Amino acid sequence: MLIDRPPGQRSQEGGTAVSDLTPVMARLGPVELDIVDTLISAGIAPNRAEAIRWALARISERPAYAQLRERTREIERLKSEF
Repeated sequence: MLIDRPPGQRSQEGGTAVSDLTPVMARLGPVELDIVDTLISAGIAPNRAEAIRWALARISERPAYAQLRERTREIERLKSEF
């Protein structure tokens, strides 16, 4: 697990320092847990935390995610004008 690494050591994925990571608890159903465990079985990730980080990284690479982020910024800007 990530917290087993010494502080400041880089993770294998993305070069993020462990001290830059925020622990998050997620409740997964059987289908989602099977997806995460399949990523581990396939050797894509060493543990469940890294499997979820890997999946989130794939989402952030999609063009639709960039559009979603931009729309979110627009909404926040509009809210601030009220």
